[in-house]
Amino acid sequence: MDATGISLEIIGKGAAISAALGGAACKALGFIPKETMMQAVIKELAAIGISKDLIDKNVAVAVKCFESLPAYEITNREIAPSIPVKTFTIPYQEPVISSPSVYASGNIVERQTGRWRLFKPVIHYDKCNKCWLCFVWCPEGVISLDDSEYPHIDYDHCKGCLICYEECPTKVITIEREVTAW
Repeated sequence: MDATGISLEIIGKGAAISAALGGAACKALGFIPKETMMQAVIKELAAIGISKDLIDKNVAVAVKCFESLPAYEITNREIAPSIPVKTFTIPYQEPVISSPSVYASGNIVERQTGRWRLFKPVIHYDKCNKCWLCFVWCPEGVISLDDSEYPHIDYDHCKGCLICYEECPTKVITIEREVTAW
């Protein structure tokens, strides 16, 4: 199931897919009816002040995901016996003992965090005015400036937070759905 694709198709955004995953989870559990799931989406989103139009779209996303999965049959509904839980009290230790010490240099270069993203920002240099806001606002520091002061994105480490897109005053940064990060 492509929850992001379904959300893009119905809502126009793929970043908020909780309704999609909720619909899929209800179907996978096998005992939550579609109508109950729909009412839960409505109640949850209404409680945080989402507009009726957006709530309806989220319900449509949840229903499509719910209906796109096959039915599952749960044959054993026996409740597992409870296991007693022991509570432990951990004594306080001075920070020199209880805190980790990092002696090695940073390893972010080795971590290909760009594989995490669903969407990637793309800079259109023919319209870029070199304001540097994307460079300044990038929380991961993956946008650098070249000798001509144009920003460049290190896609191996860009996580796709899209803050650069949100902050770009001239909107020369666009969003593309990631299909080859991994």
